[in-house]
Amino acid sequence: MECVRCGICVEGCPVFMVTKWETFSPRGRMILLEKIFDDDSFKKSIFTCLTCGRCSILCPIGIEVYDRMEKKRKKLRKLNLAPPRYYFISNSIRKFKNPFGKEFKKPDFILKYSPTKKADVIYYPGCTSVYREITLSKSVIDVLERLKIDFVVEHEYCCGSTALRTGDDAEVAEPNFKKLQYVIEKTGAKTIITSCPGCYKPIKSSYDKLFGGLSCDVMHVSQFLVDKIDELKLKKTDKIVTYHDPCHLGRGMNVYHEPRALINKIADLVEMKNTMKNSLCCGGGGGIRIAYKEISNEIRRKRAKEALKTGADMLVTSCPYCYLNLKRANMIEVKDLFQLISEVMSETIRDNNHIKIKE
Repeated sequence: MECVRCGICVEGCPVFMVTKWETFSPRGRMILLEKIFDDDSFKKSIFTCLTCGRCSILCPIGIEVYDRMEKKRKKLRKLNLAPPRYYFISNSIRKFKNPFGKEFKKPDFILKYSPTKKADVIYYPGCTSVYREITLSKSVIDVLERLKIDFVVEHEYCCGSTALRTGDDAEVAEPNFKKLQYVIEKTGAKTIITSCPGCYKPIKSSYDKLFGGLSCDVMHVSQFLVDKIDELKLKKTDKIVTYHDPCHLGRGMNVYHEPRALINKIADLVEMKNTMKNSLCCGGGGGIRIAYKEISNEIRRKRAKEALKTGADMLVTSCPYCYLNLKRANMIEVKDLFQLISEVMSETIRDNNHIKIKE
């Protein structure tokens, strides 16, 4: 099916919202789809697609623009016409097993759960939670420990998401697929859970198409915890919270209600103007933050302002990369959902112990 140039997608694109140039809109990109120019404006048009999927929700004939952009990016990469930072990321994943360009030592709380034993669950935290925002993976592990879940942590290789989104070949993700399959067989685990939607979508969906899929169920941590919501024994706080839907989790994998069910146990939830399937991207998707920071920064400011307008005390998301990006806007307190759950569980335990002491 071909684009009919109706333009319904244009005003809904976060990149167009901040640039006001149709070259950087879905319709503009579709017009350029069959062209190849060694030109910075052309490359910027193709590589500033957030792959957020909002245009596909708006499109009356359901064209998946982001899917076509990924295929176009693959062609341009092979012609050496992609932004240099994208080659850096891919080379780093191949050399260092992460996208950050250097080796890291994993935190002790992760090494403690190395997959050396039988386990029911494999937790895959993702690169951002292991190497950049380690409090996020620590929060998930704290919650799993308190629930007495039999789990191990596997994170030797990057899932390859950013490299795949920016046009790299499937083999960049293959080491992680093979390692996860090996750990599944070694531990006998029935479920892999990840707190990163950027990892969840490729591991659950892309790996099926690229490698035939894993012999294990794959879930986002919010899906895993919502089935244990009573066991969490969460205490309602007086916080007013607004929730940011990560693109890969919401529009990408149709996970909207599980994070909200967990939030509603903790706080009063108020929604932003653009929410659920119409949610705006944080500005970090599709590799934009890596190569086009000025556009990424404008989009995240737009999203943070939308959160402020709700009157909420806090902006909560369930994606480490959205958390990192929105936090940098410095406009509203930002928490990761599992960080918030861990904190509330700790407060509940302290309150209960205090009551027991008083008795």
